[in-house]
Amino acid sequence: MAQIDYFSNTGASITTSSTSKTSPSKKWISDDVTSFDGLVKAKTPKPATFALMDTNQTSATHGKVNLNLDDFYGAEKSPNNNGVTLTKLPPLLYPTANNIKAIQAHASERFQDMLKDFNIPYAPEKITFDNSGKMVIPDNYPYKNQLQEAINQTPGLEREMRDLNALSSHYAALQSLEVVHAEISNAKNDWEVGEILKKYKGVIEKASQGFNMALKFTPNGELSITADGQGLKL
Repeated sequence: MAQIDYFSNTGASITTSSTSKTSPSKKWISDDVTSFDGLVKAKTPKPATFALMDTNQTSATHGKVNLNLDDFYGAEKSPNNNGVTLTKLPPLLYPTANNIKAIQAHASERFQDMLKDFNIPYAPEKITFDNSGKMVIPDNYPYKNQLQEAINQTPGLEREMRDLNALSSHYAALQSLEVVHAEISNAKNDWEVGEILKKYKGVIEKASQGFNMALKFTPNGELSITADGQGLKL
C-alpha cells in the first residue's frame, strides 16, 4: 500500500485596488483570493477540516489520529521534492470505511468549490485513474481542458482524489473477501479450508485483479465512489 504524504498550506498575499463602476466579472487568482476586474477580495476563510483517521501511528487511541485534511492535502508534490526535510514520517492511512468517508466528504466539498471558483458549468459524470495513477477525464466532457487546468491550480486535489480511489480499491477487495475469511475461520481442518478456497476461487482472483473504480459526480460536483459500476458500500 502506498504511503500518503503530509503537507502544509501557505497563505496568499492579498492587495486591494479601487472598484470599477461597471459590472465586475469574477476571476480566480488562488484558493484564498478572487478578483473582480481590479478589485481583489479575500474569501471568507473556512474552519480547518479535521477528521479522526485510522493510521499506522501508535498512540493511546490505537492508531487514531486527528488529522487536518486541509494541511494533509494542501500540496500536490512530495515534501522531499520541494526540498523539505521531514522530521518524522507522515501517517499511513488504512483503507477503512472511516477514512474513505472522511476523504470523500472533504474532496467532494473541495471539488464543488473549485467548479464555482473557475466558473465551470457542471462536473463530468466521472473521473478515473489508470494503472499508473494518471487521472482520466472523459473525452466527451466539454469542459475537459478547463477542468484539468482548474485541478492543476487547486493544490493537492488531484492527489486527494487519487488516494481516495486507491483506498477505495483496497477496501472493495477486502470487502469482497469477507465471506471467504468468515468460512475459513469456521473450517475444522485443512481439507475444509482447501474446499472453501476452491469454492471462492473466482472471488479471490477478482480481488487480486482489482475492481474498475470510478469517482462519480453529480452536475454540481458532489462526489461518490463506484466499484465495477456499483456504489461502494461503506
